[in-house]
Amino acid sequence: MKVTFWGTRGSIATPGADTLRYGGNTSCVEVRSSKGTLVVIDGGSGLHLLGKTLPPSQKGALLISHTHWDHIQGIPFFFPFLSANSQWDIYAPKGLEHSISQSLIGEMQYQGFPLTLEQLGSNVRYHELVEGVFAIDDIIVKTFYLNHPALTLGYRLEVDNTSLVYCCDHEPYSLQLAEGKTEHSRQNNRLTTFINHADLAIFDAQYTMEEYKTKRGWGHGTIEYVTELCRNALVKKVAFTHHDPYKSDNTIDSEVAQIQQQLKEQSSLMEVFGAAEGHSIEVSAHPANLHLTDKLPTPFHEIVAIEDPSILIAIANSTLAFMLCKCIEESGTKCRYTKTGDTALQSFCDDPPTLVILENHPPEIDISSTSYAMNQLGYRIPIVAIVNEEEDIKNLPDEISGSLVTPFSELYAKSFIHSWLLRNIHRWRRPITPKYEANRLADLNALEILDTTFEERFDRLTRIAALYFEVPYALLTLVDTNRDWFKSFCGNLPRETIWANLPRENTREASFCAHLIPQKKPLIVPDTLLDNRFADNPLVTTSPYIRFYAGQPMILPSGSCIGSFCILDTRPRDFNQNNLDILGDFRDLAMQEILRR
Repeated sequence: MKVTFWGTRGSIATPGADTLRYGGNTSCVEVRSSKGTLVVIDGGSGLHLLGKTLPPSQKGALLISHTHWDHIQGIPFFFPFLSANSQWDIYAPKGLEHSISQSLIGEMQYQGFPLTLEQLGSNVRYHELVEGVFAIDDIIVKTFYLNHPALTLGYRLEVDNTSLVYCCDHEPYSLQLAEGKTEHSRQNNRLTTFINHADLAIFDAQYTMEEYKTKRGWGHGTIEYVTELCRNALVKKVAFTHHDPYKSDNTIDSEVAQIQQQLKEQSSLMEVFGAAEGHSIEVSAHPANLHLTDKLPTPFHEIVAIEDPSILIAIANSTLAFMLCKCIEESGTKCRYTKTGDTALQSFCDDPPTLVILENHPPEIDISSTSYAMNQLGYRIPIVAIVNEEEDIKNLPDEISGSLVTPFSELYAKSFIHSWLLRNIHRWRRPITPKYEANRLADLNALEILDTTFEERFDRLTRIAALYFEVPYALLTLVDTNRDWFKSFCGNLPRETIWANLPRENTREASFCAHLIPQKKPLIVPDTLLDNRFADNPLVTTSPYIRFYAGQPMILPSGSCIGSFCILDTRPRDFNQNNLDILGDFRDLAMQEILRR
């Protein structure tokens, strides 16, 4: 994995004689796999420099941590976006109020920029993310909510037996952590798991611990916090970035040298350096340290499927309660407010919410007994505590998922609540069982085709379909009682590779094809990450990392839909009516062969 820094400055671009070595452009990092896959992280002013080095026809992906100006201001000046021959996918945190495209449209209104977003010549697709995992070609991407006044994602990229973590902007969860001390809070432990054994961690280290004391709540990290966090997570190399715009190259040199000396005295093998604009490094895995995480950090609770989110708050402080209710309702989320633990528990029982926020204010609200009683009901709903002192975090009961330390701004509270809501939204809908299911299964079983061996007449069709549509997988599927069974599956990959990524059957609840059964109509999913029916489906979040699906229903003369002829891709794509008709032709040929058996 090759990594190049194109922008390392925080908050505002700062060109000048004092920033020549580390650079004055704002956040932008280029990542390339050995296969050549291009992923760019953040679109600050450094994105303009990167764009000048790329050909007009360049394809790639842009991961945006959040939409503060210093992370997107280079997008209107990114040369490949002006070319009709380029194709790009932009990924960013999913907001409750504005989409990523709406945020960029606001950035490029005529008052501030001569072109609109629609006038850019390239083919740009937008994808909104929550915490999860997906694939960009050969690169696996995992996401994690960071601690910042705006909704912000950290990214972990895994490819070529190496791992890279990018966390900008991120503030320590407590003053103790900011000072470089170890604290085993739930939130910080979860972040430690996320970055565990990374070969390179790129971290916001804008302040020293002394500077941070007057800048709490601004959403940025300290160099002491980043060092201790990464040391505990057994990170191999750390790049300090998001340099303060007021700091000169010499100041950054001094701060980095001090940390390097401390690590030397501790006999630590971790390497640290200041990220410098234009600097490239080859990231390789340590032979004894090939510990790529298999999945995201374990969530605080089981994921609960929600369609209409609501928040229950129990707070004795009326001023604080009013502020939180205002933040919640402005985002379009229902808010229920109580002043005692007993009324909160009753409201919880009557209508379980998506999220609970409790203030520890005995005797009106005893957070230990209230959270315990809620947890005993078995709903596994996250409970966040409002605490007045950071020391109180250590004494929170096990039922508490996270904490919000007072004082905090409305902006910070809104971002904090959004992250918990979005973390808890489950975007995977199980297929509906049709009313004619008994007759359908009888018709399917009468064909005596389930669990039969592969047949060339079917494999020929899936093989040609995969080549024609240029997709890795084409399948002939039959939906049984509790499974989606594949009569044939071929693709433009070796058969053994397909076998490794795609077993011969799948559970019905994870099946894409089962969604065709009730409607008996074609199903097209251009991008699974944008579809609430499939974004958290395990076939999307784990191998084979499906990003595109198109299927034509297999309908018997009796009218029963028994499965589909479908194609899958690991990249999002468009699918026009002509393509759908040709897929229907493949389906018709397959049906003829089934009826001839």
